[in-house]
Amino acid sequence: MKSHWKQLSRITLVGLLAGIMLWGSLACAKPAPAPSPTQLPASKPSPTVAVKPSPAPAPKPSPTAAPKPAALPANWPKSITIATSQIGTSDYVIGVGIAKLITKYVGLEAQAAPNSTRSAFPKSFQENKLEIASTSTLNTWGAWVGELGWKDKPIREGLIGFGGVPTAFVVLAHPSAKIKTPKDLIGKTWIGKLPGSSSTIAAMEGFTKAYGITEQNSKIMAWTTRADIVNGLKERTAEAAAVYVFPGDPAIADLSASIKVEMVSLSDEAIVQATAGKEYFSKIVLPKGSFESIPYEVQGFGMNGITEFRRNLPDDLVYAITKAIFDHQDEFEAFHPDAKYYRLPLDAGSIVAPVHPGAVKYLKEKGFWKKAHEDAQAAVVKKFGIDLKW
Repeated sequence: MKSHWKQLSRITLVGLLAGIMLWGSLACAKPAPAPSPTQLPASKPSPTVAVKPSPAPAPKPSPTAAPKPAALPANWPKSITIATSQIGTSDYVIGVGIAKLITKYVGLEAQAAPNSTRSAFPKSFQENKLEIASTSTLNTWGAWVGELGWKDKPIREGLIGFGGVPTAFVVLAHPSAKIKTPKDLIGKTWIGKLPGSSSTIAAMEGFTKAYGITEQNSKIMAWTTRADIVNGLKERTAEAAAVYVFPGDPAIADLSASIKVEMVSLSDEAIVQATAGKEYFSKIVLPKGSFESIPYEVQGFGMNGITEFRRNLPDDLVYAITKAIFDHQDEFEAFHPDAKYYRLPLDAGSIVAPVHPGAVKYLKEKGFWKKAHEDAQAAVVKKFGIDLKW
């Protein structure tokens, strides 16, 4: 029994020592490293793509200021006023057209100013109230020599620039009157007198003298407005009329369309007699087709339209205005059909007063200033004794 107990004690002791030794080894041992996480094989880096930077937005340009027009000469007026006949007339419409061309091509503000009478234009020139005037050879002559409305008080402030619409003194006849020549007015009742009109009085004086017509051998009626002429011929209170007519004249166009009015020319001999001593009158030919019922030329005597410039306007300004109009003839004629009568050259017979040097320069430049013009210019400059270089 004792030996059995000893043997058991010995086994127990050995087991205990073995346990102690095992515990000591475990206590002294380093802990095993924690297992590394599973690592994926390194992937190949994607090729680097160079990204071009977006260009910086260009700065917005500053708005470009419109180029300033060249400064106009200091001695030019600030604006241009063009005196014309009343609103509604072709003269006024053409004046508006001239104003637009001046503003567009010369660079000056311009406007047309309608007037009931042209007799005020010379005085307005004198007072520097206008720069351009649409008038006639008769009015220009009267102002320069001191006749008509300027009796003994000449005003020499308007110089000729270029021509305009011609006005012819001719005979209108009702078709049933059978008037073939002006002499056929003898024994007839016809319209001719216009009280207070210097131009009509002068024309009637020369006309009746050339054809031997008097108030004793015919009945001459007076008129006040163009309507008097139209109604007189339509209603047959008159068989004819001796009056001024211009191409496209609305009163005559009415008679042409309504009664097929006839127009009777004056003979060359009668024109010479009628205009003798009246240098403001000249032979005027109305072109064929001027009116519907008159498909032929008609000649008489009368006045050429004249566009005047104020005498003290600078030569370079007058040149620029003339150039603006006639270098753009098609544009000018688009304003009114009668603008076609403003074509150059200027009729030398219309030079009843000096031509402005600025206009002369343009005429010479275009080859329109001929010996006849030079002679006429020299004659009027000498006649009026003015100092003018052209």
